[in-house]
Amino acid sequence: MKHAFPIRRRRQAPKPLRLRLCPRPQDHPPYWVPLAGLPVPGWGSDRRLYVSSYVLQALGIPHRITRRQEILVPVLYAQRAAKNLAEYQYELAHPKVPHVAQASPWASLALVVVLPLVLVYALYSSQAFRIPGFPHTLQDAATLLGFDNVRVLLVGEWARTVTALFVHADLGHLVANAGFALFFCRLLATHTGPGLALFLTIFAGALGNALTLPFRQGYVLSYGFSTALFACIGSLSGFVARFSRSGALWPLACGAALLALLGTEGEDTDYTAHVCGLLCGMGCGALAALAARRWPVVLKAPWQAGLGLASLALPLWAFWARLG
Repeated sequence: MKHAFPIRRRRQAPKPLRLRLCPRPQDHPPYWVPLAGLPVPGWGSDRRLYVSSYVLQALGIPHRITRRQEILVPVLYAQRAAKNLAEYQYELAHPKVPHVAQASPWASLALVVVLPLVLVYALYSSQAFRIPGFPHTLQDAATLLGFDNVRVLLVGEWARTVTALFVHADLGHLVANAGFALFFCRLLATHTGPGLALFLTIFAGALGNALTLPFRQGYVLSYGFSTALFACIGSLSGFVARFSRSGALWPLACGAALLALLGTEGEDTDYTAHVCGLLCGMGCGALAALAARRWPVVLKAPWQAGLGLASLALPLWAFWARLG
């Protein structure tokens, strides 16, 4: 008879005790710092916290929001993130007020720009109006008042840069320039006021004539208000672009399109004067917008009256210098 003995299992050696060091929980990864310790205004509300997160996300700056309502960024991005958030908060606190042109009855005063054009044309083309010492034919008017680049350089007759604007070849030339001047001077005056619009048109037009001197090849005699017309278009472009970022492109495109449509017709068209007038107008318009933004009083009635008188005195001085 066999005895049943219990089966003894072989004892396994006990496994060695291994201690695992659990990392201390941290609120942020290594080398990340909270922005709360930096001089960033605007903390204290959940809304501003998450709006700031959207700003950082738009800038491509890695960040996290902790349970303590802090924004964490890598150390290398800390200064950049703080600077951009501070600029964003400053823009919110100091919003830019766009310049909105408001058409007023005073803008129609800029239409007086056509009166000297008609008056000068009547004086040298009509037999009814005669003034001693004033030219009585187109040839004499062009010779005495036109923009002669040789005499300007050699003799220094700079008054021709202004008087040449008021001389026209025929009635069709006068009507075309006067018609476009009525439209664009009125449009410019809605933004700048009538006095500043007249001054920019005449001054930038004369400056455009003077700018053509380095580009002339030989003797050139030019005249007509078209240079001042393109200066008016350029002034409108420069003035509007300086005040409105969203509308910065359409005035410049409008000026270039009008230069292509109006400035390249006819065999006797002075392309150089048109381009120079447009460029001078853009520069003068941008400077006028900068002055109007820094000193808004420039757009007020007293300054508009003074600039209107200055735009009238400039042609009077030029004609007196040529005819006196």
